[in-house]
Amino acid sequence: MKKYSAHVSYFIFWIVYFVITRAIFLVYHHSLTNDLTFIEICQVFIYGLRMDISFTSYICVLPFLLFLIKSILVNFSPNRIIEIYTVIVVLILSFITTADLELYSAWGYRMDATPLQYLKSPKEMGGSVSSAPLLLLLFIFVLLSSFFIWIYNKKRTLFYIYQKNQVKSISSIIICLFILIFLFVPIRGGIQKIPLNQSDVYFSQKLFADHAALNLPWNLTHSILNKNDTQNPFKYFSDPQAKELLHTLYNTDSVKIPSILSVKKPNIIFIIMESYTAKLVGCLGGEPGVTPNLDRIASEGLLFTNIYAAGDRSEKGQVAILSGYPNQSITSIIKTPTKTQNLPSINKSLQKEGYQSSYTYGGELEFANIKSFLINAGFQSLVSKYSFEPSQRTTSWGVHDHIVLNRFYNDIKTEHQPFFATIFTLSSHEPYDVPMAPHFKGDDETTLFKNSFYYTDSA
Repeated sequence: MKKYSAHVSYFIFWIVYFVITRAIFLVYHHSLTNDLTFIEICQVFIYGLRMDISFTSYICVLPFLLFLIKSILVNFSPNRIIEIYTVIVVLILSFITTADLELYSAWGYRMDATPLQYLKSPKEMGGSVSSAPLLLLLFIFVLLSSFFIWIYNKKRTLFYIYQKNQVKSISSIIICLFILIFLFVPIRGGIQKIPLNQSDVYFSQKLFADHAALNLPWNLTHSILNKNDTQNPFKYFSDPQAKELLHTLYNTDSVKIPSILSVKKPNIIFIIMESYTAKLVGCLGGEPGVTPNLDRIASEGLLFTNIYAAGDRSEKGQVAILSGYPNQSITSIIKTPTKTQNLPSINKSLQKEGYQSSYTYGGELEFANIKSFLINAGFQSLVSKYSFEPSQRTTSWGVHDHIVLNRFYNDIKTEHQPFFATIFTLSSHEPYDVPMAPHFKGDDETTLFKNSFYYTDSA
């Protein structure tokens, strides 16, 4: 396998680069690093490794493609091309790594697509860097880029594809092709349902630790590729009209809020229900007999009938419910952890009153960056599908609602009071493969959907 050692060596070269740059970030911000324990510092590198591997795989696509061409055209030498490519990438990544060191001090989050907006206003850009220690940053850039270029040149034979007595071989072509195609597995972060995102490296209530675990070029590239058009496609009013209407919504001077509580600090449970629509909820005027338990609960308490969905996607609803943030038509703030860290949340307000908090979901919290939002919102305990035994993950989305609700029920019985506990159901999400005999006859999608409602309600 010596002829494939160049693949391994080149891949490791970039992993080492990202480990070193993460160490530089921690040292540069030593005052913040001092607040981390030794275990937390180790976790920064461990959790960040998955994202390092992902971006390393991006970088390796071109060299590995050249290695494949070499296996087909044995007289072709890709080594010089890869040398130039590597030097260029090292210089670019070292520059953004160095720039990020000081930008983080000013902004409090890792570099994303935000700096691009300053390209249109160079005076403001100059003002942003006027107080930065430019000589120190220049030194770090030169040292970092020079060191890795020197390492590459010093050990260049490690990155050269094996040359001696090489002849065209079908097996070599197949192996090189397989290695190239396989890169797309670590690029997406694995074979799990949800591709890699920032939530995968968020592990701590200490925001600096989560930021340090991010792979900077991955974060920057992801931000640029997912940058949405900022033009509102639903602008039906002039700006003055819109502001006037908005003002009436927030004018609560004349509103009197009645007291409905019998205790000062009640335990609070939020059950956020996946895909539930009033069309199938009897107490909301929907089809009767689908949600008998929810209807019973509504009859025993208060039912609000003038509330509408805060968005068309789960992640938008989460931010609306837990942070009171309005729905955005073409994107969601939850996709940008650097913004959700500044949002208010009901959880943060309750924590000031001594509440403990938890969030339970039978699926992957990494979905749509929900995990990073929850950590930024200050939730102290997170339960996801990985908190359950593999044998319990019997649905394509994770763990069915009756299992998750039982876990949730047992957890809150031992929770320190007062508590704020949130659970998000999932079995009523397509493909509606619920673990019960159908209550309603039929195999069309509408009936399957209705049966999933009935199942979650019964749980």
